[in-house]
Amino acid sequence: MPQKPAQIGWIPYLNLLPLRYEIARLSGGLHNLVCGHPRSVNRWLTEGVVQVAPASSIALFKSTELEMAFPIGIACEGPVQSVYLGLSRHHEDFYDVVCERQTILRERFREALTVFPDDVRQVSQAVWSRTRQERVNAPAPHLELTPNSAASTALTKVLISLWLGEDAATRLFAKATVSAPVANGELISRNLGSQPMELVIGDEALQRRHEFWKILDLGQVWFELTQLPFVFALWQTSSPEHAAGLKYLVTEAASIAQARMRVEPHDYFPEIGPVAGDGKKIDLAAYWNVIQYKLSQRHLRSLLLYYSLFQQTSGRESDEVTSERFVRWNKTWIGVDSVARA
Repeated sequence: MPQKPAQIGWIPYLNLLPLRYEIARLSGGLHNLVCGHPRSVNRWLTEGVVQVAPASSIALFKSTELEMAFPIGIACEGPVQSVYLGLSRHHEDFYDVVCERQTILRERFREALTVFPDDVRQVSQAVWSRTRQERVNAPAPHLELTPNSAASTALTKVLISLWLGEDAATRLFAKATVSAPVANGELISRNLGSQPMELVIGDEALQRRHEFWKILDLGQVWFELTQLPFVFALWQTSSPEHAAGLKYLVTEAASIAQARMRVEPHDYFPEIGPVAGDGKKIDLAAYWNVIQYKLSQRHLRSLLLYYSLFQQTSGRESDEVTSERFVRWNKTWIGVDSVARA
């Protein structure tokens, strides 16, 4: 029986361009891609507007209506280039404190991962219990968040909580503003005071890197702390039957795209190459070289550590539902009972 077309939520960013090409080629354009920012795609999934999508990784943790579709996503092991906190020269003191804290926290994660190699929830609890009450003497800048990515916002909250401690992070986020889209698609700031520290994602991040004195690449920061890749997006579904029908297509497309964008990236170049705000061409070959679509056990381990830290830093109590979901995801991914075993 011919496969029925599926409504696939899609984020039209450059990091997914090779995968989009391969899905269209392998399926003959059968499936309809419904395009929107990550936050929109998350909402469409939970509302049933689309049946499957590479959605923000935090959406899976926040919504019990969603499940892993298959171990395909968007990840990096080190700098991702397109998700960062952009700093100005005014933030130099804050940047110096973050660098110092990274060194301290890296050792804490190393110790916790050594003591609890098989349970990332224990790792997150051990690190957070030593960190939450610390009072770090740092001039916290005004923070401006993007409205488009729940995963990056959640990761930013986790990292700032670790850098500055619970109280300071709570105050900073309470005063944070959100960049607002205007009619022509550009972004304006709601903050009229001093230059903010900005969370920038996606193609906009590639275009605006030259504007900032320093950037804190969130993929690199996470890797420095944990020695694990970070999963920004994960294929999720609210309709398991549709996901089952798409598993082979998406998995095959991801395998081909990940290989080709490293050795033959020009095959995926758009007719008009993207240009940054300073007039320089964006190096898509270098960008795609760090993007990972196929996810491994290490990605799952990292994903569950991220969820656990988000739970800790957000003051969410652990419950049986969360524990059951952790075990189920682990079984689905690698077929064993232990949680996030590397």
